[in-house]
Amino acid sequence: IKMKEAFKNRRICMIANYKRSVGGISGQVDLLLHYLEEEKASVNLVNTKINNFLRPFIIFKAIKEAKKCDLIHIHGCSYMGGFFPIMIGTIAGKILNKKIVVTYYGGEADIFLKKWLYPTRFFLNKADYITVPSKYLKNIFKKYGFEAEQIRELIEIKSYKFRKRKSMKENLLWVRTLEEMVYNPSMLIKCYQIVKRYIPNAKLTIIGKGP
Repeated sequence: IKMKEAFKNRRICMIANYKRSVGGISGQVDLLLHYLEEEKASVNLVNTKINNFLRPFIIFKAIKEAKKCDLIHIHGCSYMGGFFPIMIGTIAGKILNKKIVVTYYGGEADIFLKKWLYPTRFFLNKADYITVPSKYLKNIFKKYGFEAEQIRELIEIKSYKFRKRKSMKENLLWVRTLEEMVYNPSMLIKCYQIVKRYIPNAKLTIIGKGP
């Protein structure tokens, strides 16, 4: 009840690279929009996934929308495309003196922060709160001097029906884009080789597109 009251009548500006119904960060944004609206919060979404020519001008929309809100919630990840919402959101937040929450996703954080620590620190240090979905990312952020709170990703439980199984088949399913620098499919093959030592009948099915 206290949590619901905390969000009631709150005005939130959400900033993210967003494409409806594709999972990943967009999937989390979808769920947050749904649940925050259920709890009577008002959410303005600023989508930074637009034409590259128009991207520099998105700051004006971010400032316009954030001006109406109590706080800014930014969703971002590693590399320029993923970090862009954090850059835009923190600039808008500091111009307007708004509270800033950054939620950071992605397993490439260690590589990215190591390579781009000084420019990323400039923006991340302007956030009032940083949240990450895993203990792994929390430890990575701590390694580079950032305090992050672990808040697990949302999942729509009612979308999944429980089915009790009397026995388990040795079938593994991996669904990801086949991008080496993003999801590391080569590691999957190495892990599968280890699994085969202990479970010789194990089968692996890979579903995804990419090089």
